[in-house]
Amino acid sequence: MNNRSGVHKVEEKYSGRVHFMDFARGVIIIGVVIYHALFDMVYVFRFFSSPIFEWPIVTFIRDFGAGLLIFMSGIACHLSRNNLKRGLICLGIAVGMSLFTWFFMNDEFIYFGVLHFFAIAMIGYGLLKKAVDKLPTWMAAVFFVLFLVTFGIPYYTHIGIYTWGIYKLPETFRTGNYVFHSIGIPAIAGAGYGANAVFRLSADYFPIIPWIFLFLTGNCLGHFVKEGRIPKWLYANPCKPISFIGTKTLYIYVAHQPVVYGILLLIYKIMNKSA
Repeated sequence: MNNRSGVHKVEEKYSGRVHFMDFARGVIIIGVVIYHALFDMVYVFRFFSSPIFEWPIVTFIRDFGAGLLIFMSGIACHLSRNNLKRGLICLGIAVGMSLFTWFFMNDEFIYFGVLHFFAIAMIGYGLLKKAVDKLPTWMAAVFFVLFLVTFGIPYYTHIGIYTWGIYKLPETFRTGNYVFHSIGIPAIAGAGYGANAVFRLSADYFPIIPWIFLFLTGNCLGHFVKEGRIPKWLYANPCKPISFIGTKTLYIYVAHQPVVYGILLLIYKIMNKSA
């Protein structure tokens, strides 16, 4: 039996969803809902005060969860039949979310959040699929290093490894326009909005740089999943309810913010009336 036929045998035996990816997405989206609910309680409605969001471990968990979703999205592109269509649908939802937050939650305005990023990444992959699929597997390591090195750039802080800076960016990088910051490259002082302009971060901020490098890391490793060359236990379903939630992450992500905000607003008004 040659190697190629062996791959076919694996594909035949383990074809279908990689349920552990659904399970991981389910755990992450549950965490996202809890995180945003607590964030609104502390900073929007001020039900109580807590320094929890300033803890480095909380920041790391947030970045790790988001990064894992983006990494798995890069892998999933190999399993999708039409990434361009998925990207355009995601872009429409992202624009709708921007308009909603602009008109109804302006303090939480999202101009380039995770859905915007997913849309651009999937559309880009859909248009450049043939070229991207030719990238060798070892490029995954290169892209992951680029992600770590460029992580601090869009926050106009540093170039380094994740949050550890090697080169501090000048203060003038705090100014610029939305186009530059969507890309993840801080603009020089005065670009677009005058010399004294200070850029306002999107409430949900996932610029193309550095996150595209993590997406491409998943792209480069997606061949292993498509060809069934991953551990068998990844195809098992560890918890069906959570895995089911993981198949609905887009809908939950879109719906949870207005729902959570609406529930907390109702509680806030009831508390003020009874006070």
